[in-house]
Amino acid sequence: MLIVAGLEGNDYLAVNSMLNIYQKINTARVIYFPLANPSGFIKNMSKTYPKEVDILSDFPTTKNTKECFKSSASRIMDHIYRKYEVDLTILIEEGELSLRYRSAKILNGKSTSL
Repeated sequence: MLIVAGLEGNDYLAVNSMLNIYQKINTARVIYFPLANPSGFIKNMSKTYPKEVDILSDFPTTKNTKECFKSSASRIMDHIYRKYEVDLTILIEEGELSLRYRSAKILNGKSTSL
């Protein structure tokens, strides 16, 4: 399981929620990535600083791979997915909870294909 928070640097509530989750979950198979966009967090920006990369669009879901992985967060997450068998990813964002499970995405209770 991979739990990610702070992809958008101004998601302070998400980062705080991650800390609360960390205190409540006690398992050896959880990877915590509590602040995926530290430069955006420091500058209160949703994108990275100074390159202003939208991390949520920096993955090869609909784009050519050469156009992706401009941010360190997306490169780190790609490394985690390649190195470990991640069967559940929880992305905590301010105002919503996004669960990704292999080829399905559950967002606010609605299931869609990736």
